[in-house]
Amino acid sequence: MSEDDVPPGLWSAISRTLEVGVVVSSVLLLVGIGLLLAAGGGSIHAAGGRVSLASLPGDLSGANGHGLLLLGVLVLVFTPLARVVLSLGVFARAGDLTFASLTLFVLVVLVLGLVLGVIP
Repeated sequence: MSEDDVPPGLWSAISRTLEVGVVVSSVLLLVGIGLLLAAGGGSIHAAGGRVSLASLPGDLSGANGHGLLLLGVLVLVFTPLARVVLSLGVFARAGDLTFASLTLFVLVVLVLGLVLGVIP
């Protein structure tokens, strides 16, 4: 597959996805830390070392620093996943079966890692 097979601007859009994901994640993490420090420096450790996604909506609606920290980490985790999905689309659209297959394999490994990492 050559650069000519890819629609103009698509690689830069994929690159931009990574940049935006890292910036958004960084802002969420910094604001979350700031809120925790402003509230008296509360602990960032979850009980038992586990974080509950079920508490995220409540934490975010209450401007809780823990919620912003969790959301920042989630954005950081899913940013490369979004890049892999976009790359898979590029390779599939270009008809590059080799790179599409490899990218699909990477996507499966990433999703399995996320799923297996969440199972207690």
